[in-house]
Amino acid sequence: ASPYSISKIGTDYLGKFYGEAYNIRTFVTRMGTHSGPRRSDVFFESTVAKQIALIEAGYQEPVIKVGNLSSVRTFQDCRDAI
Repeated sequence: ASPYSISKIGTDYLGKFYGEAYNIRTFVTRMGTHSGPRRSDVFFESTVAKQIALIEAGYQEPVIKVGNLSSVRTFQDCRDAI
């Protein structure tokens, strides 16, 4: 287990214990990859969007260059996460 995964488990239990101690319902959520209008173009979805814009403007050949497509991710707009 990595320190990151241990921290996630720890916060899950913290919420559980807090809820039990104060008799309130608590919920654990897991946010996926966040994206938004000001996300840097070093990230996958921003890179693809930028390339599409360049292709539509005639500045790039109609080929989208990507890296590893075998990984699976979920994406969420940061404005929907609040």
